[in-house]
Amino acid sequence: MIEWGAVSDWFEAVAELLAVCVALFLPMVEARKRRRATRKRIKQNVYRLTLELLEMTRDNDERSASYQTLQVMIRLYGGLLTDPLGEPIVAIGEELLVLLETPEPDGQRVTALLDKLAACR
Repeated sequence: MIEWGAVSDWFEAVAELLAVCVALFLPMVEARKRRRATRKRIKQNVYRLTLELLEMTRDNDERSASYQTLQVMIRLYGGLLTDPLGEPIVAIGEELLVLLETPEPDGQRVTALLDKLAACR
C-alpha cells in the first residue's frame, strides 16, 4: 500500500513549488511591464513632439531643437530596440520625421500616422 504522508508535508511541497514558479516567472513579468512602459513613453513623446512641431513656424530655433530631439529619440530607441512590438513605433516615427521635414507637411497624412501610432500596443 502507498503511504501518502502527512498533510503538512503535502502543503509544504505545494508551497515550495509555487515559490519556485514565482521566482522563475516574476523577472519575465517585470521585464514585460518595463518594455510596455517604455513603448508607452516613446509613443507619448513622439505624439507630443509631432503636435508641437506642427504648431511652430519653420524658421523657429525652438522648432529646430524639437525636431532634433524627436530625431535623436527615434534613432536611439530604434538602435537599442529589443522589443519587436516597438518596431512599428520606430517606423511611424521615421515616417513622421520625413513628413515634418517638408516645408508644408501633409496634415491628413500626419493625422493618419498619429492615429496609427496611438493604436500601437
